Amino acid sequence: MKPYLDQRVGDDWSHRLRRFVQRIRILDRDNNRYVEKVVDPETGEVLRDVEEPLSDHRGHGSAKQPSSDAPQTSPIKSDPQEKLR
Repeated sequence: MKPYLDQRVGDDWSHRLRRFVQRIRILDRDNNRYVEKVVDPETGEVLRDVEEPLSDHRGHGSAKQPSSDAPQTSPIKSDPQEKLR
């Protein structure tokens, strides 16, 4: 069972900036609300500011589901002995 209210506040690593950013994320299932704000603490720049119904929220980045028209790939199978040759 998922929690009705999930709040995460703190520093998070930005791969793009190669430094920590401040992230606030709230998932409020009772009120169908999703809030996320990401700020660069060095510049004060707001990198992401989202407030929308949770039912409309779609993942992004590594959380994004592959689209149905994306090419399907199969895992690479390698022979462990190949590296020894």
